[in-house]
Amino acid sequence: MAAAVEARVDSIEHCSFMTDEGVDQGELVAVVAASGITLSITAGIAPGPADPIVAARLPALVAHVRRLRDAGARCVMSTDTGISLTKSHDCLVYVVAQAVQLLGMPVERALATCTSLAADALGIEWQAGRVCPGLLADLLVVDGLVETDPDAIRSPLLVLRGGVDVGRHG
Repeated sequence: MAAAVEARVDSIEHCSFMTDEGVDQGELVAVVAASGITLSITAGIAPGPADPIVAARLPALVAHVRRLRDAGARCVMSTDTGISLTKSHDCLVYVVAQAVQLLGMPVERALATCTSLAADALGIEWQAGRVCPGLLADLLVVDGLVETDPDAIRSPLLVLRGGVDVGRHG
């Protein structure tokens, strides 16, 4: 991580600070946070039995992400899907609610970590990540109010990609 900061990379993927001994909470957290480098936090865990190593480290990982957030780190939420049963290919839908519940993140910020901030990190903010005239209309219409029930994101009614209806549910 120190070498990545020194090299001024655009982003650091996973950014868990996990070591063989656990989750390192050393001074490097402040250095990484102050760098302005986008940190991709592989969050989102589907219900079910978790990998024992991840389950044992989950409290430390949650504390780590809170520390990054509190230090002002530029974080986006992503996934490392497919590495275990609880990291299935559809686990991103759990990220928003888990960021709110586990990290105390406001819903608007949790949504931004998966949309506008992620688009910024990818350099496609001119094309996606926001609902604005001229941008792709990739939208998810859900059954409920995400502001008061972040789990509503898991109840899609309509999926639009580029403004085209690609899936109706419910």
